[in-house]
Amino acid sequence: MAVWKVLDTKDIPVRCRDLPAVERKVIYQKVTKSYKTTLDIPKGSLSETRSMGIMDQVFVALFYACILAIPLSFVPALTLSGLFLPRNYTIGLAAFYAILMLVPVAKDRRKEWIEGRLLQMMYHYSSYKVVWTSSVESHAKTPAIGSGGPHGVFPLGAVMSIPAMNEFMNINFVGGMASVVFSTPGLRSIGSIGGIDVGKKSVQRAIVKEGKTVGIVSDGISGCFAAANGTDEYLAIEDKKGISKMALRLGLNIAVVHWFGNSVCLEPKVDGFGMLKALSRALKMSIFFFTGRFYLPIPTRDPIVMCIGESIVLSGKKVENPSKEQVDEVHKLVVEAHKKLFDDMKGAYGGKYASKELVICS
Repeated sequence: MAVWKVLDTKDIPVRCRDLPAVERKVIYQKVTKSYKTTLDIPKGSLSETRSMGIMDQVFVALFYACILAIPLSFVPALTLSGLFLPRNYTIGLAAFYAILMLVPVAKDRRKEWIEGRLLQMMYHYSSYKVVWTSSVESHAKTPAIGSGGPHGVFPLGAVMSIPAMNEFMNINFVGGMASVVFSTPGLRSIGSIGGIDVGKKSVQRAIVKEGKTVGIVSDGISGCFAAANGTDEYLAIEDKKGISKMALRLGLNIAVVHWFGNSVCLEPKVDGFGMLKALSRALKMSIFFFTGRFYLPIPTRDPIVMCIGESIVLSGKKVENPSKEQVDEVHKLVVEAHKKLFDDMKGAYGGKYASKELVICS
C-alpha cells in the first residue's frame, strides 16, 4: 500500500553535502517521515518556517537580486541612459548587458549545485520540503514527463525541484525552461541547475535519447499573470494540452506536481487590460513588474513545498498521431490530478492555503 513521505530539508545535517552520495542517501532515508494518508500529515506542518541567520539571508537575497533584478532593469536602464546620459555611458551599459548575455554558462551542473553551499541556503531560505507518494518510486527509473505548477512570477519551486528530484528521489531529472532564459542577463545562470530548452525537440531528445524525466511548468507565461487574479490559487492550464499530447505520442507516464508557496513569494504588478499578457505571449517572454520582500525583487520567505501526487499511468503504447478526443481525455486526467493533489495537501500546508481553491484557467 502506498504511503506519503515528507522530507524537510531542515532535518538534513549541514555538512551532509560533504559526504559521499551513498552516505547522503542513508541520511535522507532516516530523516524522511511516512504517513498512511495525507490526512495524517499534521495540519500546518508543511508551512513551518526555518530560522536562518541574517548574513545567510542576505547572501541568498543578493543571489536572487542578481538573477531577477538584472532582467527587470535591462530595458529601463538602457532607456533612461539613452535619454539623460552621454552616449558613451549608454554604449558602456549596453556592452555590460551584452557581456552578461554572451559569456558562456555551463549547461548542466546538477552535481555541483547539489554539493554546493548556495543550494542548501536556498532550501533553508524557503524552508523547502518535498512530499511524495511512495507509488511514484516504482516509476523512478522510467523516463516520464512532469506537469507542474503554478508558475507564479518566477518558478522558484520548480528550479529547486530539479536538484531535489535528482538527489532526494534518485530520478534522472531535468527541467524545461523557456528558451529566453538561456539568453537573459542574470537569469541565464540558473539554467546550469539542470535546465533544458522547453521546445518540443529538446524535450523529446532528453526523454527518448538520454533517458531523462523532464519536468515542465505547465502554465508557463500565463501562470505569471494568473497569480494576480485573486485570493485563490490559479493554474493556467485549461487550454494547454501539449504535455498530454507528448505523453501519448511517446507512451509516457505523467507526474503531477504542485509547488505550494510559489505563487505568493513574489507579487506581480500587471495592467488590468491584458496588454502585458498579450505582449508577453507574442514575444514568448514575461513582461511585467513584481515585488517581493521589502518591496524588492526578492522572494519572501514563504515556505515552498513540492508535492508529487499519483502519476497518471498511460498504457505505455505510443500513439503517433493522437486524436483530439484522446488528447482531451488525458488532459482531463491531468486537470483532475492537479485538483486532487491540491485539495489533499492544502490542509497540511495550512495558513493562507487552508481556505484556497485551485482554479483552472486559461
